[in-house]
Amino acid sequence: MANSAVVGLLKVLLTADTAQFDTAMKRVSSSAGAWSKDLGRMGRQASALGSQLTTTLTLPLVALGGGAIKAASDFESSFAGVRKTVNATEPEFAALAQQFRDLSKEIPINVNQLNRLGEAAGALGIPKEQIADFARVTALVGVTTNLSADQAAESMARIQNIFGAAGQDTQRLASTIVALGHLRDLRFR
Repeated sequence: MANSAVVGLLKVLLTADTAQFDTAMKRVSSSAGAWSKDLGRMGRQASALGSQLTTTLTLPLVALGGGAIKAASDFESSFAGVRKTVNATEPEFAALAQQFRDLSKEIPINVNQLNRLGEAAGALGIPKEQIADFARVTALVGVTTNLSADQAAESMARIQNIFGAAGQDTQRLASTIVALGHLRDLRFR
């Protein structure tokens, strides 16, 4: 009988342990289910955040990068015209390109238009040392009068070439032309 009491005692202990084990496993399972739901919710939130970042941050950054590449490409394309008409060294071209970029920040005219004015100046015989100033003055005439910058560049270069003064006193010539235009306007009122 002693064996039977021991077996009965072990049976009671094992049953009790199994019941506690089952209860503990149910709690673990419940906690794991809740944790799984939390992970799923966090995953959906992370996915939504990723989608939002893609549309509000990544895509605009890609577009901005594309715009910068296009602007650089447009600049190089328009500056190629200057390279065709002006006989200069690479350092002189680099300085001229920088002068045009700086001018575009001072004058309300696109840097590519300034490059075209530089190209025209080279084609019209303006010395390379005077091209940036010539482009600045003709751009200002284009901005402040009813002449386009291209018309001003061509006309002023022709006048300077006729007098053998290509690129010289461009500012004074522009001032004179603008003043004559104002006199004409006053006379016809």
